[in-house]
Amino acid sequence: MALKQASLGCNIAIADINKSAAEEAAKEVVNYGVKAKAYQVDVTKSDQIIQLRGDIENDFGDVDILINNAGLVLLTNLEEEPEFLEAVVKVNLLGVILMAKYFLEKMKSQGYGHIVSISSLGGLHASPFITPYCATKFGVNGFMQGLTEHLRLEKLNDKIKTTCIFPSYIKTCKAVEDHLSPK
Repeated sequence: MALKQASLGCNIAIADINKSAAEEAAKEVVNYGVKAKAYQVDVTKSDQIIQLRGDIENDFGDVDILINNAGLVLLTNLEEEPEFLEAVVKVNLLGVILMAKYFLEKMKSQGYGHIVSISSLGGLHASPFITPYCATKFGVNGFMQGLTEHLRLEKLNDKIKTTCIFPSYIKTCKAVEDHLSPK
């Protein structure tokens, strides 16, 4: 996604829990002649998101587009240990909500923006063996529908846009999944 946006001339701030992965992506992005910078953030931590927003504002200025793409796809069922279930819910749903909350504040003050959240086809049609994952992606869909309606009622929907995308598969950073998998 970052490469596609860069090919369209967008400067890119890449935030990831794994800073080295973000740095590798940023190296590819600059090949398009745009500015790119890597940041480390845990999207489940409000203080880190607030710091990230400030750092991006200092480095880039206004944030035109937020793409909520953090996510965990762990093969989990309800038999898993609670910490693995909690990790999926926190990253996949709470992370989307918190990122939108803190970046929406900035978009309201600047008078424009676009919040894009990546859900999944699993957020429309549940699948076995990834039931908690699907539940979080249904939640992302519901959150984005609610956010869209909220902005409409505040008469901001012509200034701040929302999009929810439902891909079938995204290649993810395996290091994050390995970090949370039982050893």
